[in-house]
Amino acid sequence: MKEKISLKQIKKIINIIESIVYEQMTLKPDGRIIANKERSLENTLNTITSDIERQIEIQETISNGLLCEGITYKAICEEFRKLGYEIIEGD
Repeated sequence: MKEKISLKQIKKIINIIESIVYEQMTLKPDGRIIANKERSLENTLNTITSDIERQIEIQETISNGLLCEGITYKAICEEFRKLGYEIIEGD
């Protein structure tokens, strides 16, 4: 059976990762803000799977997609499909 991940979850993870990177790039990064966002990322990943290796795989897939210029949700979803995930609408 394929694991499922929703477009909403992908978008939420993208937003969290982007906000962590933005905060880290400020002149005076606030460790409390970064820690809260990392906790939010962890909680979101826990709603998808409890398998730590799969969580790392999800995070790396999205992070790598964000590093590519012009990357789209479609391209990120294709990467998830290659890894055996089923992309669903909604929560």
